Amino acid sequence: MLLLDDQNLTIELLKEDNALLMTWNGYTSDSHYKHLLDEVYDLMKKHEIKKTLHDVSNHKGITPKSQDYAAEQSLAFSRQHWDMEKRAMVFSPDQDVFSKFGIQRFVKKVEDADYNQQHREFFDSLDEAKNWLLGKR
Repeated sequence: MLLLDDQNLTIELLKEDNALLMTWNGYTSDSHYKHLLDEVYDLMKKHEIKKTLHDVSNHKGITPKSQDYAAEQSLAFSRQHWDMEKRAMVFSPDQDVFSKFGIQRFVKKVEDADYNQQHREFFDSLDEAKNWLLGKR
């Protein structure tokens, strides 16, 4: 079920798996990224999401300010609500270097601050990520 359809982010609910599939596209400004991320966390609470799949293969990156906001929100969410069971991220093999670096910076910051946030895997394809995330092999 489609929950959000924005030029920079689409969010699909995989209800039977308590999962969100998020597809990021293009460059996202700081203010718009913050708004979208707040929407993500609202939807996670509303639907009691335990797994997330972030397809960033067509995303053009976010600024360090947005990376820091994402890390702060991820840590706050896990402290206030619950830890995620699994997180999957899809990169394109020819991913924009700035986008890839930004995501890796965010992940390192979060994992350094909270060991429980290390349930994250990286994939080259959406199908591989879905299979891992949803336990379908």
